[in-house]
Amino acid sequence: DVSLLKSPGSDSGDRPRRYTLCTTFRCNLSCSYCYVSKNPSTMSLETAGKSLDFIFHHAPPESRIEIGFFGGEPLLEFSLLQRICRLLVDHPQYDPGRVSLTLTTNGTIFSAEIADFLKSHRFKVCVSCDGLPQVQNLMRRTTDGKDTAETVAGTLVAAQQALSPVLVNAVFHPQTFHFL
Repeated sequence: DVSLLKSPGSDSGDRPRRYTLCTTFRCNLSCSYCYVSKNPSTMSLETAGKSLDFIFHHAPPESRIEIGFFGGEPLLEFSLLQRICRLLVDHPQYDPGRVSLTLTTNGTIFSAEIADFLKSHRFKVCVSCDGLPQVQNLMRRTTDGKDTAETVAGTLVAAQQALSPVLVNAVFHPQTFHFL
């Protein structure tokens, strides 16, 4: 099964306790600098439920909780994301004022249905985009070698219109940092 990562956080104050659900290690890109070992593993719903139980059991009662969805590409498993969110909302310890959700995506999968779901669950969305098309396409290509800049740019525009604000995560490499 896929893993749950806990990031250090403060038990008090404004900093939330952060947890990351790696829902899949599948990805539709083959980024030359990627550190994720891609494989067909996908988190089971049972593991997701146990992860949520772990989170609520270990987070101090008054702390804020941030649950991030990561991968591979988590939107390859959009139906799983929906089911996990149902488990979360139905969890006896769920409090929407206490729990926030984040999603990090490579920006190649996006639709009105996805936008509506993310908005209805108040997700903070981060799209990975390395910059100008020549920079994006240098390192972030599909598994069959195609450019991604145009697709990701379209996702950024659509996501900003539907979800504003949208965060961007850019990776700079010795071959691309001068474009910064």
